[in-house]
Amino acid sequence: MLRGREEAKEMSFVFCANRAVQASAYIINHRARQTTKLELVKLLYFADRLSIQKQGCPITGDDLYALDHGPIVSRILDLINDSPLTSSRDRVIWSSNIEIGQDHVLYVKHDPGNDELSEYEIELLDEILRKYGHLTASQLIHEAHELPEWIKCHVDGASKPILLSEIAKAVGRESDLPDMEGARELDLELAQLQGG
Repeated sequence: MLRGREEAKEMSFVFCANRAVQASAYIINHRARQTTKLELVKLLYFADRLSIQKQGCPITGDDLYALDHGPIVSRILDLINDSPLTSSRDRVIWSSNIEIGQDHVLYVKHDPGNDELSEYEIELLDEILRKYGHLTASQLIHEAHELPEWIKCHVDGASKPILLSEIAKAVGRESDLPDMEGARELDLELAQLQGG
């Protein structure tokens, strides 16, 4: 669905479908209202952003993009949409745990647990739910349109990567960018060694 994945290499951490499913299920299960796909990709973007701000790396490892309706986690959106751009393994992990119903509402059909998430990451998800969990899709879009990195990266009618450097700058961690990039490189090397 999204173009420019090569452009997003500068942002890429290792995407793990299990972590993405667990973070998604956590939000869907703990939100006080039903969660649509648009709401989930916004809430997960906010969670990855907060994680970058507080610990220098995202929760999901997803590629982050600026679209007209605000920033998103792109691979998770591809999984929700059952896109052939995602691996069949990742699609099975997703569809075994989460399904989409009428009006794009997401449901957890099998609780994947949260053993892939640290206690701190769960605290970050709780913080996002306290701050944004009560908002409607329109309100989440409005909040997302206020983010400096979305404003800088957004191009009408296009999907453009939001680079780690833009988020680091927006959350006041620009001086930590070399360490964040080093952690990202280590994450990618470890995944290659593990065959991922």
